[in-house]
Amino acid sequence: MRFKSLKSQSSPFRKYPVFKTLRTLPVGLLGFSATMTQIIFLRELMVTFAGNELSIAVILGSWLLWTAAGSGFVDRLIPVQKNPGAALGIVQLLLSLILPLSIVFMRGSFLFFNRTPGEILGILPIIWISLLATLPFCLLSGWGFALSGRMISSLKTEESEAINFVYQREAAGAALGGFLVSLILLKFWSGSSILLFVSVLNVFSGLFLIALYRNFSRRKQLAAAILAILITGIVITEASDFQMGTLRLFWRNQDVLASKDTFYGNITITRSGEQVNFYENGLLSFSVPDPLGAEEATQFALLEHPNPRRILLIGGGVGGRLEKILMYPSVYAVDYVELNPAVISLGKQFIPSGKPALLNPMVHIYTTDARLFLERTRTLYDVIILDMPPPYTAQLNRLYTVSFFRNVSGHLSKGGVFSFGLPGSENFIGADLARYLATFQRTLRAVFKNVLALPGNTIHFVASNGQNTLTSDPAVLIQRLQERKVKTLFISPFYLPFRLSEERRDALSKRLKDISAASFSVNKDFYPIAYYYDILLWSTYFYQGTRNVFRQLAALPHWIYFVIAAAIYIVLLLIRIVRKKRMFPMRIGISIFTIGFTEIAFEVLLILGFQIVYGYAYYLLSIIITVFMAGLALGSGLAQRIIKSTPNLYRSFIRIQLAMAALPIFYGLFLTVTHQAQHTPFADSLIYIAFAIFTLSAGFLGGFQFPVGNQLYMAEKDSVRTKNWGTLYGLDLAGSFLGALLIAVLFTPLLGMMNTLLFLAFINLFAWMTLKR
Repeated sequence: MRFKSLKSQSSPFRKYPVFKTLRTLPVGLLGFSATMTQIIFLRELMVTFAGNELSIAVILGSWLLWTAAGSGFVDRLIPVQKNPGAALGIVQLLLSLILPLSIVFMRGSFLFFNRTPGEILGILPIIWISLLATLPFCLLSGWGFALSGRMISSLKTEESEAINFVYQREAAGAALGGFLVSLILLKFWSGSSILLFVSVLNVFSGLFLIALYRNFSRRKQLAAAILAILITGIVITEASDFQMGTLRLFWRNQDVLASKDTFYGNITITRSGEQVNFYENGLLSFSVPDPLGAEEATQFALLEHPNPRRILLIGGGVGGRLEKILMYPSVYAVDYVELNPAVISLGKQFIPSGKPALLNPMVHIYTTDARLFLERTRTLYDVIILDMPPPYTAQLNRLYTVSFFRNVSGHLSKGGVFSFGLPGSENFIGADLARYLATFQRTLRAVFKNVLALPGNTIHFVASNGQNTLTSDPAVLIQRLQERKVKTLFISPFYLPFRLSEERRDALSKRLKDISAASFSVNKDFYPIAYYYDILLWSTYFYQGTRNVFRQLAALPHWIYFVIAAAIYIVLLLIRIVRKKRMFPMRIGISIFTIGFTEIAFEVLLILGFQIVYGYAYYLLSIIITVFMAGLALGSGLAQRIIKSTPNLYRSFIRIQLAMAALPIFYGLFLTVTHQAQHTPFADSLIYIAFAIFTLSAGFLGGFQFPVGNQLYMAEKDSVRTKNWGTLYGLDLAGSFLGALLIAVLFTPLLGMMNTLLFLAFINLFAWMTLKR
């Protein structure tokens, strides 16, 4: 790295040998802070948004939108030509103040929308909260990137070299921050404590830069150091109280008993009066006591089987379901599968009444993924009960797909019964709720010969491949209940005739039949149509306009999205042919925009793919982002070398665009093979490595493309570079924002993952065509 002479610098710091290194560290700290903050924001907001993985795309899109605005709009609105280093120091001090305030906002955001914790939000509140939560930090962070460019450009001999140096140093800092938070800090600190740590680092860096570029005297330097130390001491002593205080703000009107970040997500336990509530990633899993819910979840399935003996319970055991199953005299073995072992340990601690059932010798507890359990066991069950929240997330949706139902069917004994419940309505089912429920009925009928839907506030689906096994006749169920001498509070001879009256059964059957006749989609792992219907359902409750938009989008054929994208690129291609050389900067911009669009979409699809295959992307979220940023740093580092040694940069630029078109195709093939593979420990190791390679490759291609594109762009531009160099960075982030938003709201729910990957390949191929000479 070639730095300009220091003779013009009169700062007292100049005599120190480490001066050259120290004055560039704040650039790396920007990336370091941004990645650590982004990871914590994602984890915090996922709890606010009930764990919905599609919200990751909205959060990342908001992040990139405001960062682009900061690096472009704010930088032009407040141009700092003189002393950008001191201005960067002020920005870092502001960042240190914004981070704790951001935690307060995220945990108190429900107050602004008059919602309660545990309530599922529609898509519009998710977008608004994401935009507002990320706005302050990202505007300043993006502006800090622009200020870093000016600060380093005063030290470098070449403008483009300074820009690429900032990009590379920020990417390296981002990778380092990601590895630190993923592998160390998250194991010991809460999210709020990590953000306070980042705040302290920015205080030290900000004061250092101000002292350096404002030529502070030794007395002022000492005062700045004392101030930084005092702030650090306050943070250390108040971090625990800050964590609990902000948690109480989020879980208002409830007493917070415990909150724990685990491998599979956040678990928060609250108390409301005499009721203890278990929330996983902000979504209510169960409450105790809840005798009606526990009885309905178990009794309908057990009464449908003539002689239930061996039972598989997936989820809900801590919530009182085990006690209800063990009441049956014919039952001699219950296998209870719970994904998160912390649910068991915390259940024993906070729900002592359920501990005897968990310790019953007939109960065998397996803390593992239900799909993996069924794949590895050869046991056949008389009844399999799925007692999980509705498929509002990819983690939950993987338990409601045709693939999972086939696996369940293969583990039922002759005449075996499978059952689960979904939110319904006691008397009237609207069109959107009917579509939602009919999706699961169609999915069940793709696997099982006989499917019943039992009416009520919770619609219980019961399925079997046995002949004449299922019945909705309340008289038969009452007879079995009396013969088995099971003591129940709600599922009783008085309740069943009302709950399962012929009129109500016929009305529900007709409603779902009418909907099923109009659509034949089933819920699949990589085509999670339940996501779309869930978005539509919740938007119906709060925002009628949003519902209409989703309905219209769903009515469009899939190929229309490809045609629209092709039309845009064809117009750009024709303009390129007409204008020839005048289009060169625009061609570079189109490529950078497309790469940004693809990178963020691909990153989200990597997270979703891992969640669908394994179900614990919450923990690996930080690692996936870190590996992506490491690839970004490696790509930009290699680009720096190639810029200096390769005579034909444009050829390398074109090849990277083509490689980006091929990457989604290979990822789609990989998911197809992985989905069908047997998950042995050796196979899982290979799959983990493959996910890491795809993540690293996506970051590498984007990290390589930007510096090379910037070099080509700057070489072509003749105007003042300090006003234009941020253009490509803004295009990169703007493309990322659009990609994130469309992935979350449109492509993944409506097109499915495979068609979305094909779309990404499609637009990159067109971008490659616009680059061809």
